[in-house]
Amino acid sequence: MSKLSPGTLLLAIVAILFGLLGTYVLRLRLRPDVEAANEQATQTQLVPMASTDLPTGRRIALGDIALTRMTRGQMSQAGIRGQFMNQPNQIIGRVLSQSVSKGG
Repeated sequence: MSKLSPGTLLLAIVAILFGLLGTYVLRLRLRPDVEAANEQATQTQLVPMASTDLPTGRRIALGDIALTRMTRGQMSQAGIRGQFMNQPNQIIGRVLSQSVSKGG
């Protein structure tokens, strides 16, 4: 059996340490950012809602809209999914093709 020289042994230890360090850095990079996910969950967004019951054929005015701040969780509970018009100027002046109840 051959003897290991101190230089070979030191090189093996350094190689193992660099391997462990590289694995740790890779693990940190691939882990989802929990803080960013929590921040996004608590971030609010303006959502225009009907302030009164609006009948079919009505032209929407500024008084018909109430702006509400909601988180993503609240929007999904309210049935708001995907893209929506979040600016009042995108909605004002449009004519309703179907009735909208208050808060809808």
